[in-house]
Amino acid sequence: MSAESLLKAQAEGAGKMLEVLFEAIGPQNADHKPHTNTMSGRETLAHLTECYIALEESLRDEKHAWGSYTAPADWAESLAEFREKRAWAIEKSLEIGTEAAYHHISDFVVHHDNYHVGQLVSVKLSQDPTWNSYSIYE
Repeated sequence: MSAESLLKAQAEGAGKMLEVLFEAIGPQNADHKPHTNTMSGRETLAHLTECYIALEESLRDEKHAWGSYTAPADWAESLAEFREKRAWAIEKSLEIGTEAAYHHISDFVVHHDNYHVGQLVSVKLSQDPTWNSYSIYE
């Protein structure tokens, strides 16, 4: 298996888990926080989108101004932008195909997305303790 194939599979796997979680949380619980020091589903969605924007800028050798991104207020619009930016970041990183681009997709997408998958599972379980956390897996 090539590095490209592995990174693509890992990014797709993390993306599927995020999709299940954002669907499970939904707009009705988007602002729920299990603890004041954690991010809500809405905040996580915006944060991840900003990370994909930062990846895009980094691929152009630009420095991202963290905190400059403002997500759409509408949950569906925010999800659509998340999906668009994420898909572009993955596609462009794989297209460039350099070691640096592979590090970008590994750091900004694979590792970082999976980190937030765990957090979102906790958010959802705090909303609904009966929710099946194994449902994030295919």
